[in-house]
Amino acid sequence: CELELDFLLPQNDVFSLEMQNAGKEIFAEGNHTSSFYLARALMNFQIQFGLIPHVLGKGKEASEVARIMSHTRKELGVAGPSTGSPQVQTMVLIDRQVDWITAMLTPLTYEGLIDDCFGIKNQVAEIPDGERGNVMQKVPLNDADKLYTELKNMNW
Repeated sequence: CELELDFLLPQNDVFSLEMQNAGKEIFAEGNHTSSFYLARALMNFQIQFGLIPHVLGKGKEASEVARIMSHTRKELGVAGPSTGSPQVQTMVLIDRQVDWITAMLTPLTYEGLIDDCFGIKNQVAEIPDGERGNVMQKVPLNDADKLYTELKNMNW
């Protein structure tokens, strides 16, 4: 029995695969399993919301994901865009090897500051509890917190 989770929806405007080791696995170890999971998740997304007619990519791994998606389309017997207007017109895949700098930039948003200082994993930050010294408090970072939702993308 297999349970395919694919994308997690931690917020109403964010899709995440939560694959923290994907970069290391692909670029340092040569293990491309993460690319397969990404392609499968993107195909499942297209099955739900319509085929994306324009898929653009930059970089070797982005091309590999696009190739896997194209192969999967053929296996499923889907040659081109579905009838009607798809909800997503264009998908842009950017390989991390093409853009190493972005990962090294200092984020200037409140969410980025929380991530830099405490780390965010699966939309949860562990923050020291001021009253109990070194006890860590798990704080969910999602749209249920109205203040966080309002501040997360603002510059600090």
